[in-house]
Amino acid sequence: MPDNFDDYWQNNYLITSLYGNNLYGVQFDNKHSKILFSEKIFIGERIRDVKFYGGDHIILAFERGLDLGILKKKPLLKLMEIKKRDIHVK
Repeated sequence: MPDNFDDYWQNNYLITSLYGNNLYGVQFDNKHSKILFSEKIFIGERIRDVKFYGGDHIILAFERGLDLGILKKKPLLKLMEIKKRDIHVK
């Protein structure tokens, strides 16, 4: 991920898979010697290329024809907002 994409995504990488039709998000520690987090994101298409656009979009070029996928970054909720939205069970 480009460093200017989002502070939250620092030391994160996107890995594509032609075979599995997936996109993988991987976060490393500061020394890049240990994986802290990994996420498998099912896309359902063979991904040929990934580009970052405008600081909040990820463009996926698929193998099939001229198809593109566009992923838009959602803003993260602040901790206080999350606490307000907690669901309490009675």
